[in-house]
Amino acid sequence: MFCALAPLKPKLKEIERLPALQDPAVAHCHEAWIIAYRRVMRREKSRLVACKEAGDAFLSAMPPLSGIENIRSFVACVGFALASGVLSDHSATKLLYAAKVARNVGTPLPSAKTITAVP
Repeated sequence: MFCALAPLKPKLKEIERLPALQDPAVAHCHEAWIIAYRRVMRREKSRLVACKEAGDAFLSAMPPLSGIENIRSFVACVGFALASGVLSDHSATKLLYAAKVARNVGTPLPSAKTITAVP
């Protein structure tokens, strides 16, 4: 299960506006994005640079692809990032495929006896 480094309690207004923030992993990634965006905007004053660095921070904050709960949280973060414009469709597709592969690691393949040929 994903655990944030510090307890995250999104403001009630944020949860009402963004219900996905009830998920601790999504809230953690969202917070990483906000912190990075604000830090870069203070320093650079460039929205393009701020969005790029904030996106990198969001990705870095995502849970590892180990264990079913982390994989589910990872997928929730990808969905949130896609819906909020942090990730492109192309990047999200790659990340979701990685989650699918991680989910199937260790799943036994069907034996030759269970595979039947289609006439």
